[in-house]
Amino acid sequence: MDRAYESFLSELKKRVKPSLFKSAFKDMKLAERSDERILLQVKDSVLKEVIEKNLRPVVEEAAKKVFGPVKVEFTVPSEPVKTPQPQQLELGLFKKSQKKEEELQSNLNPKYTFENFIVGTSNQFAHAAALAVAENPGKAYNPLFIYGGVGLGKTHLMQAIGNYIKKKSPWKKVIYVTTETFMNQLIEALKSDNISSFREKYRNIDVLLIDDIQFIGGKERTQIEFFHTFNALYDAGKQVVLTSDRPPKDIPTLTERLRSRFEWGLIADIQPPDFETRVAILKRKAELEGIEVSDKVIKLIATIIKSNIRQLEGALIKLKAKATLEGKPITERLVRELFSQESPEERAEKRRREISLKLIKTTVSSEFGVDEELLLSSSRKKQVALARQVAMYLAKRIGNYPYTQIAAAFNRDDHTTVLHAVRKVEELRKRDEKINQLLEKLELKVREEVERSSQVIHSDVDNYVDKSVDN
Repeated sequence: MDRAYESFLSELKKRVKPSLFKSAFKDMKLAERSDERILLQVKDSVLKEVIEKNLRPVVEEAAKKVFGPVKVEFTVPSEPVKTPQPQQLELGLFKKSQKKEEELQSNLNPKYTFENFIVGTSNQFAHAAALAVAENPGKAYNPLFIYGGVGLGKTHLMQAIGNYIKKKSPWKKVIYVTTETFMNQLIEALKSDNISSFREKYRNIDVLLIDDIQFIGGKERTQIEFFHTFNALYDAGKQVVLTSDRPPKDIPTLTERLRSRFEWGLIADIQPPDFETRVAILKRKAELEGIEVSDKVIKLIATIIKSNIRQLEGALIKLKAKATLEGKPITERLVRELFSQESPEERAEKRRREISLKLIKTTVSSEFGVDEELLLSSSRKKQVALARQVAMYLAKRIGNYPYTQIAAAFNRDDHTTVLHAVRKVEELRKRDEKINQLLEKLELKVREEVERSSQVIHSDVDNYVDKSVDN
């Protein structure tokens, strides 16, 4: 065998998994070779089509390293044997024994698919965008940025993209990771002086799925590393998908260059599910869990629990547990016993909003050195007026409260006062860098405090539901 061709095969082995090399390249031969091109013979036309469609870049990379800038072409013997259809062969390139290994490497949960994602008016745009990306990664929308509240299906959609791509193209490298894990791995790589391996892992892939990217805010070293990772993937035509609990413009202390890149592709939001979607989610969950429950009971649960899919599905499981323990069927009466008409997450959200407003007032009054009560007064002193306007602005930006609610919180009858304050502060941010930095500082401080409070609240909600089941 030609030594150069042996070197070429060795380069190919480095770039693909052993099982893929065995299936696609083991019987390949060098038919012709010149300074301008190499002609590779594979066993049949079906394999030729599969390689040309899916593996050409890998072959060309290996050829370039050994033979230089040559043209790569494929041919088949004059009488090819009868073989399976291309799609069957594509999927058969990997052995079943490798399936678990792939799942572990990608960190994907196979239960998250497009097939079991309930589509409604609240999420249909995000679902359509995710499906488009899965069908055409790196080209449809890049990056895809999905944002929405806790438990609304962002992670489900993100992982559905990964699972779809892996099923369609098993050889593609897909990584799902949370922002926290990404940061921890970066810190470990820096400590162990192994940053090159970290970069190789995240930059030599086809699809990067990063969950909860809002936590990158304020992490300067992580932002620098992710900026270069993003650029490497984007420039290579690879797909990036991000999720967050807020849009890019609302992520505090995020560098402008990262913010702009997050907005390059498509931003899709997911809203809390409407009544019909909540009913469909509960019916699907009941079917999957084998829970016998009437339509009336499902509609009652959907009426009580409105904002969070996780709580919605959890409620059904807890109802089943209580019914089983007490030897009762799941009835409307049991639902009312377990959950009041105001759902746990509704109470949690109300408390979170109350805490947010209180924190904003306290934080702003402390920063400006004015009494908190003065924010609610009619005082027009310059320092007080600016502090009041900043507090109103933060209430709208962080909590997205209705203007009327913010006005009431600051003892104002007319919501246009709040509208004016928000516009004025937005203008100040644009032309005064000191004000901009102050606002970023205040926003980060309030968001961190709200996040800590929310963790306590959600813990209280879970305890409430658990106690309801136990009693």
